[in-house]
Amino acid sequence: MATADARVIAPAQTDVPPTPAAEHATLPARLPLDTLALIGVAGAPDTRIAFLRDRNGQIRPVRIGDDTPKGRVEAIGADEVILARAGKSLRLSMPE
Repeated sequence: MATADARVIAPAQTDVPPTPAAEHATLPARLPLDTLALIGVAGAPDTRIAFLRDRNGQIRPVRIGDDTPKGRVEAIGADEVILARAGKSLRLSMPE
């Protein structure tokens, strides 16, 4: 005699508020897709890692001293990265 499948599937949670990342992901013009962009920073101030998205959609972690297509990483703040190339600085900030 076969027994019925007794698994219970929980209903989808529809009352869970969206996270800030989910809200921003659906807004137009928040992140430039055709150039290098800062999408996140992690770590303590002296060991920070920045996450950069290139124009091809690849995300890579960088640290101070690493080279990027727009210059060398000179500093990583809580919500920004400073790149240097040919004596000029470029600031990448987190999208608002």
